[in-house]
Amino acid sequence: MLKFLSIFFCFILIFCSNVLLADEVDTIQKKVFLTEVSLGENISSVSARKIEIAFATACLLSKKYEAVFPKEVIKELQEKQLPHSNITEIKQGLAGIQIDYAAQLKILRLGNVLRITLLVDNLTDTLPVQSGIGYSLLTYRIANSIDSILYDVALLEGIQRALAVTTKEPKLFAGLEGKFQVIPTSTLIVGGIAFIGNDSFPKWDIFKEKTAVSFDAVHSMFLELKDNKNFTTYDIDSRDSLFAMFHLYGLENYQAPTVQEIKAMYANEVTHYITGTLVRTTAGADLDLYLCYVNGKTSKLNAMFRSSSKIKNDSKIEFKETLLNTLRDLMKQYPSILEPMKMKQ
Repeated sequence: MLKFLSIFFCFILIFCSNVLLADEVDTIQKKVFLTEVSLGENISSVSARKIEIAFATACLLSKKYEAVFPKEVIKELQEKQLPHSNITEIKQGLAGIQIDYAAQLKILRLGNVLRITLLVDNLTDTLPVQSGIGYSLLTYRIANSIDSILYDVALLEGIQRALAVTTKEPKLFAGLEGKFQVIPTSTLIVGGIAFIGNDSFPKWDIFKEKTAVSFDAVHSMFLELKDNKNFTTYDIDSRDSLFAMFHLYGLENYQAPTVQEIKAMYANEVTHYITGTLVRTTAGADLDLYLCYVNGKTSKLNAMFRSSSKIKNDSKIEFKETLLNTLRDLMKQYPSILEPMKMKQ
């Protein structure tokens, strides 16, 4: 059943992309030969065919490239056991076939985050190898399946982003609609909000139950951000898996991040982080959220944007609603290539 659904989904991807491009054939498409795919251990079950379909669809959606998989060339390269990094031998193997680029994919997974590296050799000149990285989030699951993860959507999104980065065309897919509209993303972790109480005031339940309240806050913010076009956002499990690699366990969501956490994020190419404070006051509580840049040189967070709100009542519902509204205001401040940044008056 899983195999059938995956094949069906891939068919839909190709069908939709052909419909999108049926009336746009003015440009000459460069041909790209995918010579090698390298998979991390925890995604080794993903079939080569699934990856080829995702790569071919990404090329087709670009309107500039066409993926080719000539069987005779693949067989020849495999029989000769030619090293794919040797550009001279690749050119010899592709002699007589109109191929413009040779490409390699390296796909890794950390939790529910895919990291896809695309390496491209230009076969028509001696330019250096170009490379780019695309991130995507595994969000789809199939019920009642041993391998329940559906990779198709994440593979396509990650390859699209890697292709846009490699070609230095961040708007390569920006003109498409729906799920096909993809731009390169920065990586983002939603971290702890520091709950700062005050014994001079009656203690609110929000602060008494800060372990559960803060966990729900971080999870709710992730759900709000998971479809954000500008970021690939780590879910809580993926975030904790990253920190566990550095032996950082049991981190609380009601505390500000530590230097060790910042170093761990920087080491794993996480570039942005959301944190904040919830401070008890005479009027209730002040909520401040910050979108920060992870500064690896100083092991500090550099605040880029801030959004603030006030909470009047000791209500978890009010807190959650205020939190999400504050988050939306915060993210609107981040400039996107999809919407030109509005100048402040």
